[in-house]
Amino acid sequence: MSEESGFSRNVWWVVIIVSCLFLAFNVFAMSNPSSILETALSKYAGSSFDLGQLDKTTRGFLDMSMIKPLWEGLWAVVFGMFIALKLKRMKKYAWTLGIMWSAIILAYGVIQGGYEMVILGWSAPCFQSYLFLIFGIIPLLCLVVAKKGFSQYEE
Repeated sequence: MSEESGFSRNVWWVVIIVSCLFLAFNVFAMSNPSSILETALSKYAGSSFDLGQLDKTTRGFLDMSMIKPLWEGLWAVVFGMFIALKLKRMKKYAWTLGIMWSAIILAYGVIQGGYEMVILGWSAPCFQSYLFLIFGIIPLLCLVVAKKGFSQYEE
């Protein structure tokens, strides 16, 4: 079914769009780490701590600690774009890499959300956890549907 509809030939669009959305989220979040930290402390952790009490150096360190994982997340974007370009060429190994890429992103969302709720005792996972779940599930499901179209191609 996926072969007749051309979905296998176009599944690369899903991966490239998810990668671009992932990039946009990372850039947006990196542009204002203080806001993310304040939201996490007040909304999710229920803390009344005032970040304004911190000196400039300490505040800079906390901002950097919020940005660092986002910089590391850019590797997922680069890898996703590489996979998308190989999927466009119908490379069978790209399908396998795409499945792994999606599963890793999905697992990260589950682990992060679980950590926030179970270990930290937050009432709900943060927005980023939901984003990772969505960014993992969508390409994973699309790649599973498109599998038949890739089975006929050689490495």
